Amino acid sequence: MRGPTGDRRRDFLALVVMAVAVLLLYGKVFFTNLVPAAGDFLYYFVPYWDYVNETLRAGRLPLWNPYLFAGAPLLANPQAQVFYPLRWLFIPFAAEKGILYFAALHAWLAGVFTYILARRGLRLGSVGSLVAGLIFALNGWVTGLLPHPVQWAAVPWLPAALLLWEMRPAVGSWHDLLQRPARRWLVAMTAVWTLTLLAGHTQMFYNQAVIFAAWALLSALSGAGRRYPVAFLQGLRTAEFRRHVLAEVRALLLLMVPVFALALLAAACQVLPTLELTRYSYRSGGLPFRDHAALSLPPWQLGFSLLPHYGRDMGQALASDAYSEWLAYVGLVGLVLALVGLAHRSRQIRLRLAVLTLGGTLLAMGAYNPLNYLLYRLVPGWSLFRVPARWLEAVVLGLALLGALGTEHLYAGRPLPRVRDMPLRGRLPVGVGITLALILAATTRPNAATLAGWALTLLILAGVLAARARLRRWGVILLVGVLWLELYAASWALPVQHPTAPQAIRSWRTAPARIAAENRPECRTLSLSTLTYDPGDLSDLRLIYGSFLDRQALDEVIVATKSKEILAPNLGLLFRLPSLDGFGGGVLPTRLFVRSMELFLPPERLVADGRLREQLHEVPDARLLSLLGVCYVIADKTFDVWHDDVYYDLAFGEFLTSSRPELTLSALPAFPVTSVGLVTYLDGGADLPDGTPVAELVAESRQGEIIRRPIRAGMETAAGPDHSPGLAHTRDLPHVRWRFNAPGQDTIAALPLPTPMRLARISLRLLDPDVRLFVRGLALQDGISGAHATIPVSRHPWRRIHSGDVKIYRNDGVMAVASVIPFGEVSPDDGATLATLRDPAFDPRERVLLADGPVVAEGGRGDATVEVLSPEHIRVRARANAAAILLVANAWYPGWHATVDGEPAVVRRADLLLQAIAIPAGQHEVDLRFVPVSLLLGEVLSLLTLVLLILLFFWRDGAVLSWRRRGDTPRSATQERTSSGPRTAKSGPRSSSQG
Repeated sequence: MRGPTGDRRRDFLALVVMAVAVLLLYGKVFFTNLVPAAGDFLYYFVPYWDYVNETLRAGRLPLWNPYLFAGAPLLANPQAQVFYPLRWLFIPFAAEKGILYFAALHAWLAGVFTYILARRGLRLGSVGSLVAGLIFALNGWVTGLLPHPVQWAAVPWLPAALLLWEMRPAVGSWHDLLQRPARRWLVAMTAVWTLTLLAGHTQMFYNQAVIFAAWALLSALSGAGRRYPVAFLQGLRTAEFRRHVLAEVRALLLLMVPVFALALLAAACQVLPTLELTRYSYRSGGLPFRDHAALSLPPWQLGFSLLPHYGRDMGQALASDAYSEWLAYVGLVGLVLALVGLAHRSRQIRLRLAVLTLGGTLLAMGAYNPLNYLLYRLVPGWSLFRVPARWLEAVVLGLALLGALGTEHLYAGRPLPRVRDMPLRGRLPVGVGITLALILAATTRPNAATLAGWALTLLILAGVLAARARLRRWGVILLVGVLWLELYAASWALPVQHPTAPQAIRSWRTAPARIAAENRPECRTLSLSTLTYDPGDLSDLRLIYGSFLDRQALDEVIVATKSKEILAPNLGLLFRLPSLDGFGGGVLPTRLFVRSMELFLPPERLVADGRLREQLHEVPDARLLSLLGVCYVIADKTFDVWHDDVYYDLAFGEFLTSSRPELTLSALPAFPVTSVGLVTYLDGGADLPDGTPVAELVAESRQGEIIRRPIRAGMETAAGPDHSPGLAHTRDLPHVRWRFNAPGQDTIAALPLPTPMRLARISLRLLDPDVRLFVRGLALQDGISGAHATIPVSRHPWRRIHSGDVKIYRNDGVMAVASVIPFGEVSPDDGATLATLRDPAFDPRERVLLADGPVVAEGGRGDATVEVLSPEHIRVRARANAAAILLVANAWYPGWHATVDGEPAVVRRADLLLQAIAIPAGQHEVDLRFVPVSLLLGEVLSLLTLVLLILLFFWRDGAVLSWRRRGDTPRSATQERTSSGPRTAKSGPRSSSQG
């Protein structure tokens, strides 16, 4: 057995090997300027990291996010990681590179803590511990988290917590906690769980707390089993056994209750704002089971999950963009070593790890495991989270530590159990396991590269195991090298090995650049565009990047290019262009935002985490968009049409009805027009014979000449729905099918003018009050030169300001950020508020709907000027001739405080989502600031707790225990386990097989 110096050298060498292994696997993103640019990495984390970095570099806390969801809390969203200390190391870097360095650091930390857990906590040797560290740091589930730095940040702290638990002091009462070793242990464990909280992924904290509790309870049971070596079920029937188990559980609570209490207090600066946000989150009260069970691991996909695959597109193989949530490969070498670990001589440890692995697998199956529904219904907090596959963390940790046991077993030269020597009860599970493994492997339909990799690995494994007596320990070391090669090769199925050009994230596209050029920071954007179009410079992108990017990386450039063009959520935050939409996924968006989106969508089409763009099929009511401050709408050309070489913009449309029989369009282009093209359909006039006039077009030239052209059923228009009973006119005319496979069509017709005319305006008038004519598109044509132009068909002042890969429409009738509204009424029921807002007769410029409080408006009219508009501060100069309400187009949330001429005023919720402040007659300065009390209180608690932890760590026993009562304290079962006082990393025997 080597001395302490030899141990330190081996430990240092193992940590260096771990660092090299991590850097090699992350080499393509660590040592080049290439970056991932897909999924949550692009749409969520890079925008948030970029904005938080910029704000912190400016020396202020990012409290409010004005760029998403019409305004939302930012610091209160734990995934912003504002208070996570390791996050601060990467503030100077560009967000996309900082995330990658952050992930590499945490991969190494995960490996290091797992190594020390195996080495010091489980008393294993250095080679076995290195195997555990490599597997946990580089397995498929953890490596697949590269685009998810928030989940990544929590990963290393689970093995750190388990390590500290294995090195826990012996305590029998609260007084024992005040001894110096116990105090220092308490501070260290509190730091670990505080960092887990501040890491920002609440579900990971919850899962890891459950895994930790299971580990600790299994440890207590195994301790009782060592003291009372009787059959487990018999032991449960003995009073002494039960007393010992209760003593172990009491010791667990005695240690961990103060740990978690202190961790919550230390992280109060984050926890209290998050709890406040949780009250208003769409997740408050829990998720529906369907959402909770999303991305459950299907049992038949375990072959993809546990086995490494090479040269495959896993997203295509698993038919999911979130495939990385399901991948938990540890390599064939890792699996075999884990199986060998089940033969390790330490029954208690291997049983604990087997339960951890099997339990994690069952929980990861989510909806496919009936137990999960019971947990969803009965266990507090279970229903708040989705993606059950995240329980795979327990699986990979269990396999990593089992692999360490198997490595030690082989390294020590101990014999392997032979199947022929097993009794039938042992052979049966082995046979079933092998059969199941073969079936799962076959269901993945492995490609040639995967089959070759599996075959080569199995050959090496078989050779090493067969010749282990001659190869001795060098054979095990060879297996460690093969294990790393497996993990590296399998990682080529993940984004870490397919980074793309940095321009995929950082370069501007024409649409966002056009909006930014107008320099209107008060204006919000709403995108309706899909990603189904090809960018106009597609060939250029392939030419520029195709020579040095692989196919997957090139596809990422193209998709990212389109995503930036349409400002897919949350790219408005990245480009600092305010958006009505957003993408949450954690505690955001708020419940009020989701409810307010029912103004545009039926409840069954709402997506709880935002992403309004993906559900909208048409431009919403301009009256409501104006209320919410939407100045720009981005739409694609998917449903527009070319007919006879003339382009028709079909983004809008208006009905001509008996109550609104006329539509006038002005601001027309100046070229001579020889005909006017229309895209229309007739509603309710199927029984009209051919040639029946239903409307007319009135064209007025700039010289005042007026031309009228009839619009007739069966000639210039026709019934729209496919099944029009009693159809009496021709429907077989040039047409375009309705969007989204709806059963109907619009008729395309060109109405000629007698001579070329430069038009000043065009009017469409309904002639038959018993029908409705829907006008979807209008184009002006010059048959002589071939020139043509299409204009939006809308009564609202929409203006198309850009037409490229996508179109941008500017809302020239948008309401200001702050508006003086003369009248108000209380509408405490949000359902009634929604119904009133949807009513076309409701004018948001005249009336405001307040959620509570008195109505103080007296019809005052006036104006408002915004003097300061920053994320956490809005100052308005308002003037009214009588009492009125100042409506601010910013999302209501507690923490916003207002003053009117320096006097406190109440910020009330108005029009479901927005802010309102009552103002008296006269001119006033209204000041709004976001100063959440929850943050101020949290900062005080965190600071006081930090001081307390420092005192607990550094004070000597005499200073802390001077008040301790004299006499002996009861000794727990934990104390009886050892007579040498608290456990330390140096206490207890260590296997001599690995030093």
